[in-house]
Amino acid sequence: METQYEPQHYLILSPAVPLMPYNLGNRHILRATVPSEYMFQGFAPCIPHGYLAILGLPYVNLNSYSIYRDLIMFHSFVCDDPETYEFGERAWTKTIVNTKLEFICSPEYFHRNAIPAVDFDKFPITVYPTSKETSEEPLTVEQERRLRETGMCWGQIAPEFSRVVNYKKAFRLFRALRSKKTSLFNQICLYVFSASIAEFRELYRNDHGTIAFLMAILEALAGAPPVCKSVAKCDECGRKIPHGTSIENHLLNKYGASFMHLRKIRHKFFHQGDYFNIADVLFDIYDRRRIGGKSLEAGLRTEEKIISDLTDEIELLQKVVRRSLLEAFLAEYDLTH
Repeated sequence: METQYEPQHYLILSPAVPLMPYNLGNRHILRATVPSEYMFQGFAPCIPHGYLAILGLPYVNLNSYSIYRDLIMFHSFVCDDPETYEFGERAWTKTIVNTKLEFICSPEYFHRNAIPAVDFDKFPITVYPTSKETSEEPLTVEQERRLRETGMCWGQIAPEFSRVVNYKKAFRLFRALRSKKTSLFNQICLYVFSASIAEFRELYRNDHGTIAFLMAILEALAGAPPVCKSVAKCDECGRKIPHGTSIENHLLNKYGASFMHLRKIRHKFFHQGDYFNIADVLFDIYDRRRIGGKSLEAGLRTEEKIISDLTDEIELLQKVVRRSLLEAFLAEYDLTH
């Protein structure tokens, strides 16, 4: 007796859902569904489970997994939500049978439960200034939870960059970049991975790795430094030597002096395997403060200031890299639409 095939859906953790079922084409329709504990099996208690809706993508054929995989990268990128990638990477169950899903497409339900539902044909893409740039205090856990649930920016901070795109057309372009503009496709995927490392690393954490990956993307986006038209000639052997602006000065001219320190970290990570764990350093400061008392306070505050400045630099680097990638991606979008 043949076993009946039961329809299944891939699950996508998302900060926003479509107002109505959204057709990506070829019967791949995104639908909002009510989350359940079953979907979060295997996740650590620290992983936020406060999402009020999750996206479902149906398994249609053998091509569905490829679409799902690309959708995870694309959605995490345009929403700037590392938890989207983390959920796709760590979820024990990639698909769930339809009988275990409760689909929702009622505007009243979304409004009543404060679920951020948007028109995917006019999908908003935004870049907000960093907390350092807005001189705001770091968000509390409760504030972060409210932001996830409402899709709002704390304090109604105005975005520094904002665009609206047709989600389906933008996703198709993203998939086309794999063969059309491979470098941009790979840089976006590497950004999503780099921005998400902190969400799922447990046994080994190296913050210099995150910096190195992001700086590598930024250097690639900056392009090759300009070369001088005149060619220098070696007095000893007569060989012609091309020369021009150094990579350091090229980055300096393009992005300012902000990331010169981080570029040195990138070099040490890739060439020496350099290691630095912000969390371990902060725990060590806490322990020394508890044991040593006031005699160590001045030194510990200096160390905390160094860590705080580094954290601000990483946040700014991540924002600049994402905005640069968005501008490159949207330039392609404007050419084709």
